[in-house]
Amino acid sequence: MPPRIDPLGTSHGTILLAEDDLALAGSIARLLSEDHAILVAHDGATALALAEQHHPDLLITDVQMPGMDGFELTRRFRDIPGVPPAPVLVLTARAGIDDRLVGFGVGAVDYLTKPFDPVELRARVRAQLAHRALTRQLYDAEKLASLGAMSAGLAHELRNPANGIVNAVAPLKEMLPPELADPEHPVTQLIDVMAECADQVAFLSRQLLGFRRSGDLDLRRVPVGDVIDRALANASAAISGLDLRTRTEYTGPIRCAAPVMSQVLTNLLENAAHAAGPGGWIELATSKRPGRVTIEVTDSGPGVPQAIRDRIFEPFFTTKPPGQGTGLGLSTSRDLVHRHGGTLELRARGDRTVFAVDLPEPPEVS
Repeated sequence: MPPRIDPLGTSHGTILLAEDDLALAGSIARLLSEDHAILVAHDGATALALAEQHHPDLLITDVQMPGMDGFELTRRFRDIPGVPPAPVLVLTARAGIDDRLVGFGVGAVDYLTKPFDPVELRARVRAQLAHRALTRQLYDAEKLASLGAMSAGLAHELRNPANGIVNAVAPLKEMLPPELADPEHPVTQLIDVMAECADQVAFLSRQLLGFRRSGDLDLRRVPVGDVIDRALANASAAISGLDLRTRTEYTGPIRCAAPVMSQVLTNLLENAAHAAGPGGWIELATSKRPGRVTIEVTDSGPGVPQAIRDRIFEPFFTTKPPGQGTGLGLSTSRDLVHRHGGTLELRARGDRTVFAVDLPEPPEVS
């Protein structure tokens, strides 16, 4: 039987449900789909194929299923490349300790015996997804620290020769005889290409150094509109020709390092422009809820495929063609937002991709 995919609530994690009882599977899917994206399979082989394609945040599996049972599914699910591995919650009518030990032995982290209380199931799901999120944050922090040390050394090695080439271009042009100094002459054009390539290397080295750099930010109360205006100016070339839409439900202050936060929004706008493509649109929205201020960037592009959503914030990961992106924009931006005490998340709203910057509301000035 083909799987059913309910693309709902993806900002709260994706759950893969493997259950051969169609009525029970439908009941569980309805129970959880309000807060999560649900992938439903009715046998182990289909569930494994879905897992390899969508990389869910949690597997909920029955034990007794046709073909591949829940224990074998769990073992093979835990072997799918992905760091850290997603948790597995086993649903079973078997209450014996031996079955539990087998489940824990192949990688399950939680057990729930049928019939189960729906409230308890939702609570266990929330707990496992919260633990998954924390584990990913710890893993990302460790990886960022290692990559930061490596990138700093690489940046210094790149910066000096790149700057040397850039600084040599102007004197080199001045030394050209008049017949070669024409901007249309191949020699002059080659020098310009050399300078452009050196500029790109220098830019990459600056990005790598920024990726490594840490320390306190100069956080001040700044009108959110000022930060957005600066970002729009920075990204003007990228967003030119696109339909820019704004939805400003909040126009008050945010507490931030304005140049840094503007650069974060610039990165998001430039990515949105690349995704939207010619004739597309970008929406920039602000909103507020108790204690938090949110800035969202949405585009009309095809969205981020589910298979790479877990990797979109990884350093050096990019969906752009070679030479058109370093893969540091989103990872650096998320790190900068974290240093503001906020979060940068990829959310789904229908078939649209939304990048949301969520910041603490600034305290009132007495």
